[in-house]
Amino acid sequence: MRQYTFNICLDYLERFAVLAPDAMTPELWEMLGSKRSAAGQSQAALNAYLKAAAYDGHTPSSGSAVAIGKLFLQVDNTGQAERWFQVAAESNDPDALAVETARILAEQINLQSPAV
Repeated sequence: MRQYTFNICLDYLERFAVLAPDAMTPELWEMLGSKRSAAGQSQAALNAYLKAAAYDGHTPSSGSAVAIGKLFLQVDNTGQAERWFQVAAESNDPDALAVETARILAEQINLQSPAV
């Protein structure tokens, strides 16, 4: 039942994004990004999250910034991943777990990057 509900939610969000993209709020784009990510659609999820981030006056939460960073890692773009993890780590967002995760991931990327 849970998977069925998930699929319906994703289906409705996908339809809404196609039929009325201008009516989508940053929060709906982030929700769509989260659903796409859970469905294993990394690039599509990243596109949705970035649409949310592009809205004037919208600042992604540290949790969303971490999700964006993880998606950039999945599509092999470590430079952008590091940038988004840094955004999350520097956030004043009270989501301490997301901020701490971002710090750890940013450190791991720095350790794995070749010295220049």
